[in-house]
Amino acid sequence: MTNQELEKYRIKLFREKKPDRTPLVSFFVTWKILDSPYKLTEAMNDYDKMEQVVRHHQEAYGFDTMFDFGTRNPYRVAQAMSSPTYIVDDEAECVSVRDIHICEPKQGAQLAANYEKFLWEVGMAQKFPWWKEDASLQKFQNAYDEMMRYFGYSMKIKNIMKTEYGLPGVTAPNPYAAISMENILGFILGMRGTAMMMRRDKPGLHAMIDAMNELFFTPQLEALKKLPEGGNMNDCFDYLSAMLAHNFMNPDQFAEFYWPYMKQVLDVLCEKKMHALIFSEGTILRYKDCFKDYPKGFLTILPETDDVFEIRKELPNIAIMGGMPNSLLGRGTKQACLDRAKRVIDELGCDGGFMFGQDKMGSFRNGANPDNLKRFGISCGNTRKGENMDETVDVREFESGINALVEKLHFPLGFDGKEMTDEQKHAALIQFINFVIMG
Repeated sequence: MTNQELEKYRIKLFREKKPDRTPLVSFFVTWKILDSPYKLTEAMNDYDKMEQVVRHHQEAYGFDTMFDFGTRNPYRVAQAMSSPTYIVDDEAECVSVRDIHICEPKQGAQLAANYEKFLWEVGMAQKFPWWKEDASLQKFQNAYDEMMRYFGYSMKIKNIMKTEYGLPGVTAPNPYAAISMENILGFILGMRGTAMMMRRDKPGLHAMIDAMNELFFTPQLEALKKLPEGGNMNDCFDYLSAMLAHNFMNPDQFAEFYWPYMKQVLDVLCEKKMHALIFSEGTILRYKDCFKDYPKGFLTILPETDDVFEIRKELPNIAIMGGMPNSLLGRGTKQACLDRAKRVIDELGCDGGFMFGQDKMGSFRNGANPDNLKRFGISCGNTRKGENMDETVDVREFESGINALVEKLHFPLGFDGKEMTDEQKHAALIQFINFVIMG
């Protein structure tokens, strides 16, 4: 199987209602740097090193797609802007993000009146202290150039993974209609300001949403409507949306400020017969009724905190991604990881509609034990599922020994993307023995 054929095969694993095996998803972000020879600052400051990190991650564990190719945090762009957003601590092995908001509730009317103007005159000065004192052309040029380098790396690494590893991207580069409340919570008002306006100034908050929608959400939604029917078969999904702001809302607030806009996006995608993926930070079960009427095979949800078995019970029409707790993958035993993998695959993936991965982004060293992760990958359906790998095998006699290994050993998929036959496994074992003896 060529890398191009392998990529197409992997895409089908995500798009078919009942694929021939369960796909394996990497949700590792900065953890993959910690699993490399580099420090966080070394890889985040050097795209060549980050490329090596991503290559190692795929070569070591063999995923069917990755959420992050080392592109989640545009650290070099932030540095060029003298941004206080990121705090990268090599000693503590973590990346922290400061909660910086650019607008106070009393400024909401000013933002709503002219959103672009507000960002330029107020928002930039609020986030970047140098904005009004040292806004030199060179500083702008440096930051812009870094942004282009970031985009260049993003395109380069995605192409490398496609062409050299047969690894598709998570989502197609379709128009993205961002839900304004996500940006309002995360960047504009912050948690406190958003909570205040939802309770004390609903008309003002709606005016802010309308102003932002006019510039971003509505044009992108219209662009989605113009796409041809059917999915983009060059990637695993046609659309990815992350949900966080819903955790700070009660059901009435969600119904007023959030769901009407997300529903518009999902309805368009569903009508276009595309495949959508939602990463739900926090819980989504509180709002399960919003998703229960979508057809099977349209929507996949990656739940961060909800129990995947409860989601399957409450939303049988929704495909599920995840199933492996980071806490177990990082601190559990090998057997506990295998037992968990076997359970979620057997119970959730037996009839399709399940993609095996982590429940949270892997950002810390204790988010995964590399040895457990190798077992975790094996258990996803790439090979046999859930056997006890601590079992001893008598291989002293050739015939009985090789037959035992053919039966019990975990083998990778063949070049055609299918499980090896016993004859192929036999030949592979002979090659292996020859290699280690001659090595």
